[in-house]
Amino acid sequence: MQNLRTGAGQELLWEEHMSKEKRRNIDDEIKVYRGVIPWSVTEYDWVIATFDERRQKNENLPLPEEFADYKDEFKTLKGQELQNIKDMVLFSDIFHRRYPKKLDYDAHFHRFNLINKFMDRYYDELEQLKLVSVEDGKHHVESRLMEALCAMLFDEEDFDESGEWIGNTFLFKDVIAQTKAKINKKPSNKRLTEEQGFKGLIPWSKAEFSWVMNQHAVRRLNSEENRTLEDQYLPLKIQMGRQTGKGIDNFGTMVLLNEIFHERYSNRVEAMAHFLRYRSIFMFLDEYKDQLIKEGLVDNTSGELAMEPELIESLCVLPYSLRQAEKAADKKHAYLYEEVVAKAKALRNVRLN
Repeated sequence: MQNLRTGAGQELLWEEHMSKEKRRNIDDEIKVYRGVIPWSVTEYDWVIATFDERRQKNENLPLPEEFADYKDEFKTLKGQELQNIKDMVLFSDIFHRRYPKKLDYDAHFHRFNLINKFMDRYYDELEQLKLVSVEDGKHHVESRLMEALCAMLFDEEDFDESGEWIGNTFLFKDVIAQTKAKINKKPSNKRLTEEQGFKGLIPWSKAEFSWVMNQHAVRRLNSEENRTLEDQYLPLKIQMGRQTGKGIDNFGTMVLLNEIFHERYSNRVEAMAHFLRYRSIFMFLDEYKDQLIKEGLVDNTSGELAMEPELIESLCVLPYSLRQAEKAADKKHAYLYEEVVAKAKALRNVRLN
């Protein structure tokens, strides 16, 4: 016979359920408004093509619930203003049909609107950079610009005309930087090897390091995703525990970072190399934080360790040096402290002078 909870027990169970639901909703909102969920240029183009096709049919769609604030205007407006609201309703209907799950709908529809707002706000600057143009009466957008906009996080705070914060949007300089990086990236004939990764011979960038840190900071708040990943990797955790004979520290963090790196880098060796470097950076910081503070390359006045940009840049490109551990056969590659400090200070001198 099933044991039913009654009285205070039921209330406690309900409060626990509501707490989990509230946390899940907050996690989803963070994902949407920080741009954690990427989109694709193919999907963006599909939405535009579908809109053009359906707009010609002049469908008489009802005002959806999420646009209830426009109810009075919808009844009284005419001309272009009414058409603008109809277009908004049509786009909403297209997204609802394409993405029936609420999180997908919210994330992609929100990104779609931010992309269009970004293009309107910076069209002149983008035209000067030859990233947008008009040919034969049609607007053309550089494909690499769209690739960046469909995948980037929203890192700049956005305000309305009255100065009230309304969320986050794209940071213009980051959009341009990522777009140019995609344009200038040349296919390499050299095959990356795991040995290069273990030796630190596959360089990274400060921008990518910051992106991963930001992505991890947001996604670690998603308790549902983390529980799912830990369940998926549980057999590996058990196997590693048996091999080492002890518990695995920060296993959940390592699993989430592993997912982030392999989503970001399709090349398995590249993902492994940057993941290893990311860990090595924090291991270096943990080992030498006191010395680095004295060198002026790390600041802890706020209570949290903050690295100078030149230190991060150095750690992203320098190779590792071979260390000899206590056992003759136990060798590992790690940063050479003197080399890191020398390069970071040299880079800082260039910036300051």
